[in-house]
Amino acid sequence: MGIVGPDPGKRNQMEIFSHRNKVPPFAVRKTDLMESFPPHGHDFIELTYIFEGTGTQKADGELTRVTARQMLLLPPGSSHEFVAVRGRRHRQASIAIYPEFFSAHGTPRAMELIDGMLDGGSRLITLPADLASDVEESIDTVLREFIFRIGRYERVIALEMERLFINLERARGEAPAVLERYHQTPPVVYAALTRIESLFYSIESLEDLVPAGELSKKHFIALFKRHLGLTPIQYLIRVRLEKCCGALATSGVPITEAAHQCGFNDLGYFNLQFKAHTGMSPREFRKRSAAGLLRAGEVTRFAFPLGGRKA
Repeated sequence: MGIVGPDPGKRNQMEIFSHRNKVPPFAVRKTDLMESFPPHGHDFIELTYIFEGTGTQKADGELTRVTARQMLLLPPGSSHEFVAVRGRRHRQASIAIYPEFFSAHGTPRAMELIDGMLDGGSRLITLPADLASDVEESIDTVLREFIFRIGRYERVIALEMERLFINLERARGEAPAVLERYHQTPPVVYAALTRIESLFYSIESLEDLVPAGELSKKHFIALFKRHLGLTPIQYLIRVRLEKCCGALATSGVPITEAAHQCGFNDLGYFNLQFKAHTGMSPREFRKRSAAGLLRAGEVTRFAFPLGGRKA
């Protein structure tokens, strides 16, 4: 994306990105980003979608780990930077959008959708495999139209972006739907469930779930198990396996990459847990799904174990 240069009112500070004087006032790019990206600002809403890899976004001083099948939404004026994980391939797309682009091309509803998702601040949305596939298709379509600019390409971009926003809204609504069944659990348990729902891929230990200073680990585990019938880590494993089953059934991502994206960094442990919960290996699960013998949407954290020993 182009750089206008430092904002005249902010000399000696970070560079400000802008596309407002371009035709159209919109931009998209798709990159293999291997290096970190320095701090910068912009006058547009930025959407960054991660196709592959892992990194850390620092937006307005807050660190957020990002990984495949996630969309990061940043409002205008947000100061942010990207820190890449060295030695790991990272592919992403960045989209710059302005309200006037959508109003000029007959899709004002698109801005209503995106404004509702931003809700005054940055937002990280994790997409299930089926919606991620649709979002990636929309991004590729928008990129193609932006590059070749065949007749009425702006209208095509506006409509495709509206479709992308609808899928983001659907993905954002999935977590509350799952959590609805737990709305009567104690606040400390509900807070842990909410954290698992949005950060299942990056939680490293029980310490990431226990509120500091509120209660002991032993008490927290007992309270959690009383309401869910599982320990926090057992529930986390089920969530990760649900997400992984969705990826294996609906995408061609390699098994090792699917495991990593869902939070399993030890492949041996992943295979053990997968077999215990489903009664088959990840490879066999993928084959059965391809043959129509299993449906990804029916394999949820609440359905385990599908077979094999009790998980």
